[in-house]
Amino acid sequence: MATSTESRPFCESSKDNPAYGKERLPTPKATSTSLRTVRRQQLFITPCHIQGPNPPARESGSDSAHERPDGRDPNMHVQPVATLETHPEVESGDDGHSSPFCQAQASSRRLSSDALFPKIYPRNTRVRPAPPGEHAPGGILTCWFEISGAEPIEAPPPLTAPGQEDVQIGDLFYFRDTRDGTRYRLWIWIDDDGNGPVWKRIQVGYARAKDGRMLSLTKILRNPSWIGKKWYNRRDNEDRA
Repeated sequence: MATSTESRPFCESSKDNPAYGKERLPTPKATSTSLRTVRRQQLFITPCHIQGPNPPARESGSDSAHERPDGRDPNMHVQPVATLETHPEVESGDDGHSSPFCQAQASSRRLSSDALFPKIYPRNTRVRPAPPGEHAPGGILTCWFEISGAEPIEAPPPLTAPGQEDVQIGDLFYFRDTRDGTRYRLWIWIDDDGNGPVWKRIQVGYARAKDGRMLSLTKILRNPSWIGKKWYNRRDNEDRA
């Protein structure tokens, strides 16, 4: 009976085996296998939602943790996490200053806004009494629009903004040079013989057609002013002296 027992294969459920309950597989090995299985399952779900460039392929070979000197599972590769980095300069809000990209968008919006809503230029008026010997019961009227800057303009800007006061024949457009008070540019709004009103470039000393008065600039404020030819010549002589 003993000989028959030794020739049978080992079976844990056999109660006739004298080694029943004594010669089981080592518990640490089973635990190691269980831990290795759990670690592999966690690894498979980590790269599922990676966006951007494809992560590098895993190395072929055994999944055993002891094949690496640091004891880590070779399948637990963390380098592809860097591809999840977002770009706040593209995904930021509309504050207009969080990034160069947004700054460029804001700048473009400002330019478009200026084009859609042009600036309103006030129409300046000045009435002065006529000097003795000149006939002007209501006084002498000078009307102009103006702009200042360090760089001269080539032509007056469009006066088409909503609420802009209409330009009338004989009105002036005056550019003041902020770098040099003696430098200026002037235009007059005239009817161009059937072609409609246009801006004509003129200078101090220009005589207007309706009364022959000449264009001058006041000495202190340097505002445009229409004066009689006699008075203009007198001032011109004083300036030359």
